[in-house]
Amino acid sequence: SFPVILGRDGTGIVREVGSKVENVRPGDRVWFIVPPCFQGSISQFVVLSSEYVSEMPKSLNFESGATLPYTGLVTWSLLVKSGGLGPAPENQGKTVFVWGGVRAVERLCVQLCSIWKCQVTCVAPLYTHDYLRSLGADILIED
Repeated sequence: SFPVILGRDGTGIVREVGSKVENVRPGDRVWFIVPPCFQGSISQFVVLSSEYVSEMPKSLNFESGATLPYTGLVTWSLLVKSGGLGPAPENQGKTVFVWGGVRAVERLCVQLCSIWKCQVTCVAPLYTHDYLRSLGADILIED
């Protein structure tokens, strides 16, 4: 319906909770994801079921935290659910190919695969190669 409020994830401070909510309290710094059937994280207030909300790590500011929930879920789904990868020892040494490497999901793929000791190959513009190396890319090909 109009007006459409964009956004799928975000951060904020909990103002109120329902009587059965146990995972967050008023005043908590949280990050959240808006389920696909709804929209509207880019707004002053967001009302969500508590299953879509969790406490944000204290080491993150709101701006950095807001970039991770949806990107993290997409990346995890791509690597673990679809790709069969993960932190398990049997994944060490597997080769992962990332086209680009500089958008949010691609950057997180490079970082997680590097942490999981996979060999990461990226095809990306030359001017991004130093940055991708700093994230953990092993082999870089100029596109």
